[in-house]
Amino acid sequence: MLDVSAEEFRSSRNRQEAAAEAVSDSSTRRLLLFYAVECGGKYQLLVNENKFLFSKLSEEDKGLGHDVWQREKGADC
Repeated sequence: MLDVSAEEFRSSRNRQEAAAEAVSDSSTRRLLLFYAVECGGKYQLLVNENKFLFSKLSEEDKGLGHDVWQREKGADC
């Protein structure tokens, strides 16, 4: 993965959300919203960990992928 900053994740999240609002196809909209949540979650993880580049996260956190919310919120996913 390229080294991505927290601000780039936030920006990407905003772009995906705006694109989802402009799309009429529900499958496309859901996919865009999924990616918006993914980028928003990574942004929040970086901010919470006080790391502002993806490369600065621990190897454990880098490998979380879609399990970020499960770890952070204790959710059963």
